[in-house]
Amino acid sequence: MVYIVNKNDEHELISMILDYLNIEYTYCEKTTEEVLDLIESKQYEGIFLDNNYKDYLKSNFKKTYYRLYKYINYISLENGDEINPRNTIYEGFKEFLLDEKFDISQKTILILGSTKQAISIYNALKDISDPVVYIATITDELDIKLRPGDRKIRKIEIVNLLKADYIINATEMGNVKAINTCMLEGVNLIPTNYAFDLITYPFKTSLLRKYELKGAKVYSGLILLIYRVLKSINCDDYSQVSKIYDYILEKEKCR
Repeated sequence: MVYIVNKNDEHELISMILDYLNIEYTYCEKTTEEVLDLIESKQYEGIFLDNNYKDYLKSNFKKTYYRLYKYINYISLENGDEINPRNTIYEGFKEFLLDEKFDISQKTILILGSTKQAISIYNALKDISDPVVYIATITDELDIKLRPGDRKIRKIEIVNLLKADYIINATEMGNVKAINTCMLEGVNLIPTNYAFDLITYPFKTSLLRKYELKGAKVYSGLILLIYRVLKSINCDDYSQVSKIYDYILEKEKCR
């Protein structure tokens, strides 16, 4: 049995993916103590968690929490009975890059935002290859030590890049509550070949729409979420991704 703890927009999409795959799951609302009991029961195949349990996960899986770039959103069992906290954003993004065979070696990559998701994406990129990464932030905060050759820049400095081979949005700008917002506009809307957005709603964000009009290849957060779920349940048949994507879009039209 797979558990989805607490309903939210992303978890609803995860349930649709599991429906398509005919994977049995159950929704449940749980307190922190109840989540602890569920995890320790080992009576599950996997547990999808939201950000409400980050303090509990940090305190109970401290070494793993830091090894997973301070982000845990899924629990599975290893070898049948070993509790295995996982960062599906890191795992899924790596699978996406490898499956799509993106050439990122020595390419310039601009990541928008300095969220925990951005840090997971950054480390996935660097663990696969050797791109040159710029992380653009609105604030001075960046909870990560960058690897040699990479830089943190302010939003106003993006224009100085002139071009990026890949642009990845890891901010909340463009979500359903701010659908027409975008961190890049005017002179900051630098050319790119590929644009990715981590926002998982089943529509193209403002960023993706802008770059699609400019001829870039764009990938929505829903595509990335499908990779994340497939990796979580140890399914490596990524030929299903486009079919699952179309299935969810059709379901959303009927809502």
